Amino acid sequence: MGENITKEKEVAGLSMNELIKMAKNARRDLAWVRDELYNEYVKFKPNNRRWINSKQVRDQFSISESTLRRYRVEHKIRFKRINGKCKYSYEDLMKILNQGKT
Repeated sequence: MGENITKEKEVAGLSMNELIKMAKNARRDLAWVRDELYNEYVKFKPNNRRWINSKQVRDQFSISESTLRRYRVEHKIRFKRINGKCKYSYEDLMKILNQGKT
């Protein structure tokens, strides 16, 4: 069994560290592709609900991270955790921010 690993390593011409680095990069790239595909899927779901991430919320609506957290804790906006990251309902954010203007 050890001979096969040695032969494969020789054929590839890469060290084990290089292979591990390549695997980590591939994993990161796949995670990015998965997230992008999910974001595209969410845009075209039948209920047409749009979910955006924290940075998009802060940038688009000019609110701080603490305000966003407070809205989440007080259940003023819907959110989902996807891969450990919060995604927020765009429609809920629009309602909250428009209430403040009236």
